[in-house]
Amino acid sequence: MPKNTDKYYLAFSYLLNVTPFFKAKLLNFFDYDIEHAFRCKKEELENFTYPVSRNFFKQKDSINPDDILSEIQNKKIKYITYENGEYPDLLKQIDDPPLMMYYKGEFPRCHFDKTLAVVGSRNASQSAKTVLSSLFSSMKNLPITVVSGLAMGIDAAAHRCAILNNIPTIGVIGCGIDMVYPYINKDLYKEMEEEKGLILSEYPPKTNPIPRNFPQRNRIVTGLSYGTLVAEAALRSGALISANLTLEQGREVMCIPGIVTNPNTEGIYKLIKDGAPIVTSADDIFEILNWDFTKTKSEIQLSSLEKHIFDIIAREPISFEKIQISSGVDNSHLMILLTELEIKGLIKQINGQYLLG
Repeated sequence: MPKNTDKYYLAFSYLLNVTPFFKAKLLNFFDYDIEHAFRCKKEELENFTYPVSRNFFKQKDSINPDDILSEIQNKKIKYITYENGEYPDLLKQIDDPPLMMYYKGEFPRCHFDKTLAVVGSRNASQSAKTVLSSLFSSMKNLPITVVSGLAMGIDAAAHRCAILNNIPTIGVIGCGIDMVYPYINKDLYKEMEEEKGLILSEYPPKTNPIPRNFPQRNRIVTGLSYGTLVAEAALRSGALISANLTLEQGREVMCIPGIVTNPNTEGIYKLIKDGAPIVTSADDIFEILNWDFTKTKSEIQLSSLEKHIFDIIAREPISFEKIQISSGVDNSHLMILLTELEIKGLIKQINGQYLLG
């Protein structure tokens, strides 16, 4: 059953010309009494220290909270308000948290104590996608959650890599929750909604994906996350905006280095020059965010053949060809075994040599 206050949170979401920052500060001004904040009169804001839009009162007076609640209920659209117990605590810590969010999927699927944002170019290079794939394969089955913006390029790659490695993922979109944008991601939307995570939006149904919505939604992507991994970023890009937002929110920014001749890495190298740490492995991320996923050999179940291959590599760094000769395993099967050992974090490959991870 909805709370009596839900209709006012919903009503605020329909004030599209009022900034999230203004809404958050208004709620704080009225001691988190959402009904009072929505029903406030002009004279009550004389001591409010933030500029009040000239059309604010006209806009809100044109909205009927009861009608909006009825419409959302009839359409069976799910939402979460600021005062709901499942609202992520980390998101409440930013200066302009959304007062409420519409969603598809289920909150319990996600691990909100270990969240990682991934941002980057919509024109993602194959190199960046390959690195992401490698990083996430090293995180397989770990209790973390990947957050991104469900756009083309790096966003979509991050969500897909998470799903392939059994990692919950959250997509924050810049349009109504009843829309799919870009439409090419429709299958990704469906998979996330039905079993792999969450889709979130602070915008009411039927809100079109207009350009100004995307920089605004970026603060939610980073606000939900303990750190932001920048995979690719031009000097003037949404990914660089997200990196700056992350720093403003007091969170960690980290970068995947890329090919220096790629224009989409110019923002990456600017961040690195400014002090952002470089990520070349999942362990780098864990160290930066102080996440402990230490596993010992005894805690990991190995087949007898996997243990045999591991013992060969444990003696000294060794090439694929020499492992094949020592083990007698055919090439295709050996590649599968080595990949599994890498995913389990027991070995790694450097300069064509396999060694302990």
